[in-house]
Amino acid sequence: MKELTQEKIRDLSAEYFLHDLDQEDLKKLEAAVLADDGAKAIFSDAARDEWLIHNVHHYADDRIIHFAPRRKRRHKIQAIAASAAILVSLGTLVLSRTLSFSPFADKNDEVQLTQAVAEVADLFVLEGDAVSVVNSGRVEKLSGSSVIRTGDRIVVPPGARLIYRYLGEDTLIEIEGNSLVEVSNHEGAKRIHMSHGELHADVAKQTEGKPMRVSTRHAEAVVLGTSFSIIARDVTRLSVTHGRVRFTPLDSDESVEVGAGRYAETGEDELSVATEFVQRVFLPVFEKTLNLTQQDRYIAVDPERNYKGLIKFDLEEIQGEIIEARLRLHVVNYRKDYGGSGDVRLFRLSDPDQPNGHRSQISAYRGRVGGGMDLEFEVDPSALADGINSLLIVMDKGGNDFWFSSSKGVASPRLELKVTPSE
Repeated sequence: MKELTQEKIRDLSAEYFLHDLDQEDLKKLEAAVLADDGAKAIFSDAARDEWLIHNVHHYADDRIIHFAPRRKRRHKIQAIAASAAILVSLGTLVLSRTLSFSPFADKNDEVQLTQAVAEVADLFVLEGDAVSVVNSGRVEKLSGSSVIRTGDRIVVPPGARLIYRYLGEDTLIEIEGNSLVEVSNHEGAKRIHMSHGELHADVAKQTEGKPMRVSTRHAEAVVLGTSFSIIARDVTRLSVTHGRVRFTPLDSDESVEVGAGRYAETGEDELSVATEFVQRVFLPVFEKTLNLTQQDRYIAVDPERNYKGLIKFDLEEIQGEIIEARLRLHVVNYRKDYGGSGDVRLFRLSDPDQPNGHRSQISAYRGRVGGGMDLEFEVDPSALADGINSLLIVMDKGGNDFWFSSSKGVASPRLELKVTPSE
């Protein structure tokens, strides 16, 4: 069996906690952990930090605040080996007798901080939440004056946003809510690993021979200097705005160079070719809050008062295939509300003129969004059609009402599409 590099062991260890490894990778990790003390240490570090990410939102003054584990991540913990067994239960991490550590750095010990590589440029988070960093047992809540260090695993909760700037250059990274990324630096070359979520990057020209690398569980993007976006969920999609990016599936020699105005994506098995796309933005041709009058500057959703938002978009001019779609709604502070929270669903009406008729759910959002921020629905592109698309926004019972700006308010609703032009 080919000897695994430290980077590969680190990746497999992270995947062990984020997903079910396939049997081949599980055997590789098991063999490495059994045979090598260095592999055991890497796995141990991954276990500790994963426990912290799941159970600690902020650690200070000997307080631990537990929060719910990431949704849709039901970990099916399997025994890698007796020497590397892990049990995570009730805030307690127990390793087998040959692999043990404390999940926290001792607060009485001098903390050996890793190299600072970037600084926070902008940070938005709702009251009661925090953008948290985990690094070698150190847990920190980021603020506007914080630095980002190599090895930091950054947890950005839903409704939050983090923008950081690399030291000494004009490279900006924007991380959207509900994202988990790890930042590192290898001999001056920047590395970002995104376990899940979404990021946008504006990358200054990099030193020759030291490109930035952004990886997900599916693929790696090699960046010399460009603007691009990466979404990592069931598949990884790279969209390039300026410049060129080399895009390579992991465990594969196949790659594709993606230029400006093109995208590529990969899942578990295949890599798409770099395909041209254009970005289109549509504004409403009709908007209204059902069961509310005299408030044309707002679109409101409130289950207690039966407020529902109705927005219509005309896609008559679309020529080509929609590959990505999102509805962007600007949250406003209505009276004393800070924003809203709860489960909000987006439906497409079969009959554009019958809001109480048949409807199909095409997206949903769960969480909080503060005033001044945008709530974004990721829409299934196949749910949209030529002509008028009537979208109904409904909040589940128990939620705290959202008030969005209409076209007559501070920011119009926007339906943002990426479209591959028809030949």
